[in-house]
Amino acid sequence: MLPRIFSVKVLWNSKSEIQALLESNPSLKQKRDALEGKPLSMEEVIEIGQMIASGLQLRKQQAIALFREQLNGLAEAVVAGETMTEKMIYNAAYLIPCSSESASI
Repeated sequence: MLPRIFSVKVLWNSKSEIQALLESNPSLKQKRDALEGKPLSMEEVIEIGQMIASGLQLRKQQAIALFREQLNGLAEAVVAGETMTEKMIYNAAYLIPCSSESASI
């Protein structure tokens, strides 16, 4: 089997991920909606911001874990790369064995 290099880059759309986070977490959405349109103290801004940031970080980690779980078992080697943009959350190269028939496709 001939190994081939597969470059995997996972890009993140913050706006749609915030919406998905709020849809999957009704209590966070309710809290955010209750604050919308009213003057907020600095503490309230920081608190809701930290809650959303924490939820987004967890979603990012879950997305990365999904790729790793699916691809690491197939790979002879994995090299993690630096993320190149703010939207990129994962960048890695996978050396995956392929048969000569599939390698020529």
